[in-house]
Parts: sequence; C-alpha cells; structure tokens
Amino acid sequence: MKSAEKELKIKKDEFAQYGWVKWVPAVRPIIKAIVEAITHNEAQIRDLQKQMQALAQAIDRVNSARGIEEAALETIVSLTESWANLVQDADDLSGYLNVIKEVPETAFVFTMQAMGTWISLESELDTW
Repeated sequence: MKSAEKELKIKKDEFAQYGWVKWVPAVRPIIKAIVEAITHNEAQIRDLQKQMQALAQAIDRVNSARGIEEAALETIVSLTESWANLVQDADDLSGYLNVIKEVPETAFVFTMQAMGTWISLESELDTW
C-alpha cells in the first residue's frame, strides 16, 4: 500500500506541475477583451486621424481664401488710388483749359504743366 500511496503522490506532484493548464480557458475571454479593446482604440485613432486631416484641409482652404482676400484688397486699393489719380489729373487738365480759355495769354505758362498732367493721365489710363 505504501507503494500505491507513493505512486499517487508522484502522480499528484506531476499533475501539480501542469495544473496551470486548466486556467487557459479562463484566459481566453481576457485575451479576447484585450484584443477588442486594442481594435476599438485603433479604430478611434484612425477616426481621430481622419478628423485631424479634415481640419488641416479646412485650415488650408481658409488660408487660401485669406490669400485671395488679401490680393483682392490690394487690387481694390490699387484701383481706388489709380481712379483717384485719374480724376485728379482730369480735374487738373480741366482747370488748365478753363484758365487758358479765360486768359489765353497763360496758355504758354500752363503748357508744360498740362503736358506733365497729360502724361500722368495717359500712364494711369494704360494701367486700366
């Protein structure tokens, strides 16, 4: 009987060495939960990356629009200044003509000024 008890103890010791194997089925749901959590996190990361990319594109569009706005504003300012110069030069020429018409002797005096104004006026008209 002692030999049977000894053999039983040996078998129990051998079994104890591999007792951890019975926990493997319990580990499966834990591993599954971890994999699902990782998969969910990866999906969230991809979604966030897509959102960040969409925001970057929106920022690029806004910056592009700002560039267009600045160019348009500069053009408007330039056209406004040019128009003001045209009006001023036309008024100057009209004034010279009125003075010459009223006092014909002043024609020679205003000729150089009128020519300068006319050249300036032509230059402005060329930009239009």
